[in-house]
Amino acid sequence: EPTQMVETLKILSGDVLVDRIFLTGGIGNINDVKAEQTAIAMKSMANKLENQFLYGTGTGKDFKGLKPRLLDGIGKEFKADLSMDNFDECLDFVSYGAGTKVIVCNPKTKRKINKLMRESNMVITPVEMFGKSVTMYDGAVINTSEAVADDEIFFMNLDESIGVCGLTSNGLHASDQGFENNFHRTCVEMLVTLKTPHPRCFCVLNIAKSTKAK
Repeated sequence: EPTQMVETLKILSGDVLVDRIFLTGGIGNINDVKAEQTAIAMKSMANKLENQFLYGTGTGKDFKGLKPRLLDGIGKEFKADLSMDNFDECLDFVSYGAGTKVIVCNPKTKRKINKLMRESNMVITPVEMFGKSVTMYDGAVINTSEAVADDEIFFMNLDESIGVCGLTSNGLHASDQGFENNFHRTCVEMLVTLKTPHPRCFCVLNIAKSTKAK
């Protein structure tokens, strides 16, 4: 039977700071400066979001990410060699229903996966997503993220109702904070956390021990 679950939203923010000399029109183009500073702030927020999505502890300012939820009985950690059999077992674990399946690892681990597939005579299928070429295996897209630890591979089912899904209230929004000393501050923030309603919505393949043994 369904069990009610409660998630705690946390504030994720990244302020945009612009030196007031640009706002007076005395130097430079204010629109270009704002665009550059906003891009820097949003990149910083994206990095924090990726890291918390995977490893956030749920304490302090962090929302609870995927790996700490293993202790709550959500997901599963496989500690095994990097082989196609183990790869398929992890993918089968999250294939309990509909929903987009994704595989996430860092670039170093992705090179190991590419080597394994070449040695196994697997056909690596590149697809275009958002202007970027990514690899697809058995219907699951393999994405890379620098936030993932070495020798860890995350498998996720992103079904909106019974898979890994983000939760937010009012989405991302910006508010003008006015001048602060020599800077003009714009606060960009969102309330965010994760929803993991199914015990098989994600798993982690940890190949660290087997890699060291070799």
